[in-house]
Amino acid sequence: MDYIHGLMEGKMRPKLILISSFIIFSNVSYIKCGYSASTLPASGQVDWQITDTAIGEAPIIYSDQSGLKFGISASRSHLVHIDVTDNAHKISSGSWKIGDYTLPLVPDPDEAGHFGADVPAAETKAFVHNFTAAASSTIQLSDGTTPHISLAGSSVAIDAFNKYVDTHGVLLPLPFAQPHISTTEPPTEDVAAPMTSPASAASPLSFNSMQKDDNHSGLSSFWRVVIAVALAFAGVKIFQEISRHKRKRQEREAIDADNARTAHGLQLCIREIKAKEKILAMKWRQNIYQDDYGTIITKKWEPEIPIFLNSRIVPILQQNNLLDKWEIIRAEVIAEINRTASKEIPDFIPTEPVTSGPEIFSPTMNPYDYEEHCAILLRQIGWNARATVASGDQGADVIADKDGKKIVLQCKLYSNPVGNDAVQQAFSAMGYYDCTHSAVVSNAGFTTSARQLASKNGVTLLNHAQLQDYARDVEIEDGDRYGT
Repeated sequence: MDYIHGLMEGKMRPKLILISSFIIFSNVSYIKCGYSASTLPASGQVDWQITDTAIGEAPIIYSDQSGLKFGISASRSHLVHIDVTDNAHKISSGSWKIGDYTLPLVPDPDEAGHFGADVPAAETKAFVHNFTAAASSTIQLSDGTTPHISLAGSSVAIDAFNKYVDTHGVLLPLPFAQPHISTTEPPTEDVAAPMTSPASAASPLSFNSMQKDDNHSGLSSFWRVVIAVALAFAGVKIFQEISRHKRKRQEREAIDADNARTAHGLQLCIREIKAKEKILAMKWRQNIYQDDYGTIITKKWEPEIPIFLNSRIVPILQQNNLLDKWEIIRAEVIAEINRTASKEIPDFIPTEPVTSGPEIFSPTMNPYDYEEHCAILLRQIGWNARATVASGDQGADVIADKDGKKIVLQCKLYSNPVGNDAVQQAFSAMGYYDCTHSAVVSNAGFTTSARQLASKNGVTLLNHAQLQDYARDVEIEDGDRYGT
């Protein structure tokens, strides 16, 4: 599997080229040397084979069909010798017709049913050519019968014969002797060399060379070209498939990386929303109300969303080089802001307009009820708190004390951000009433200058929704954590 994976990765391409080249050339060589397509049937049937033999001796090409046994041999004592053994017919003579060549069969006087023939040297090439080119042959017997003899596999057998002779150092007479063989072991004196023509003696032959005429050679060359082209085409297709898989893998990796960046950007945004959960919830409660039909109206809350996005979310994406993902995650981020802000829906949502009363906050309540509302919030958690209400209160709207701690509040029910005046009044009232802490409480935000002054004077700036948490922290001397 690692090897296949390497091919798909493109890292094994040089090896694949080498392997493909080996396959192409080895197949072409096998076609050239192994067999002839003209005599090997499509069924794969092979009727002619060669025998195993002793080292230094030539094998015998043999076949057994139609009640006859055939043996074709070559040795230093003769060129081509044919042996036919009759197993089924009682005959005295016959002949073997192969294509346009006919070979008489002479009976063996010493062995009944045994016939033989030596192919004349001048006819050897014609015999081998017809034997390998024809698909079948017939035996004409003296009893009038003509058994059909298949020649399927004859070329395979001839080629195997030649290969065996070449690779095992078998010595054969001319025209079969190869120069490199004939010099290694000169023929002995008792071996009679067959008569050969000057032309055949001067030009050593083999079964392969004799069996190749122009048509046969052309056909073999044609199939070699066809298979070589087919293998080359297959190699191109393999490379194309590898390239296609590699390209798809790279595309998938790019998509996965892009999706991972998108998910990371969304995760950072959600983390920031959770960090500001309390403030978002406070802003939501401050800016929603019900109409006369009980429908929750959020139009005053909606402007808070772009303020939060521009001040908190966009800078975080810029810092992490993820601003290009903003349009993709924008809708989900806004939905998460709304879910977080509205997670705790109050039991009572005011309607607009509202009849004034200090118990429940409403943006439309009168300022005096707002001061009393802040005092009520402190009393609910155990503080002794009262609204001053009267004029000349020296900047104190609510004064509260508990366990030696004393708080003075400036309470501002505004529709716009609170400015410096409220901060100065709270600071003055803290000194005038000997308070330990001072704060400005409002339903709205605060200006920048008010925040700067409050930071310098130690005055805490709060929304009324934060007042009870602030008072609890004052009890444990941690009220300053609210800052400005």
